[in-house]
Amino acid sequence: MSNPAPTRTETQMSEQTTAPTEREELAEVVCEALEKGPGIYDTSWREDCAMADVILAAGYRKPRTITTVEELDEAILSAFEDAAHMVLSDSKGRPWIIWSDEDGDEVVNSWPQEGDPKRLTLGNIALPATVLSHPALGGGA
Repeated sequence: MSNPAPTRTETQMSEQTTAPTEREELAEVVCEALEKGPGIYDTSWREDCAMADVILAAGYRKPRTITTVEELDEAILSAFEDAAHMVLSDSKGRPWIIWSDEDGDEVVNSWPQEGDPKRLTLGNIALPATVLSHPALGGGA
């Protein structure tokens, strides 16, 4: 006879020492949504995780938030290693694209706004920022 599926409490208690995975976070969101839904749903943790797996397989990724200049620098270096660009939305909702030019220098650009300096820099990005596109960090294509 097989062992029964662990309950949410047992699973959560065993994971208290480590950060939850994207799958576990999403399974918890699924669980909460079902509990608040129009009907009464009695799903197991295993069923919630299975639903999370389907959502992840469909391409969902939790948006990454960059809160410090150090995190921004790391994300940019990571994007440049993949010869790619990064797209952000800053805390004011302004979109930004950052890429490396042919000399390997970082280029920061956004839609022009009144009062912008002649050359935009990373210092112009209002943190925290949400990653919209980055090859290694998720958040878009």
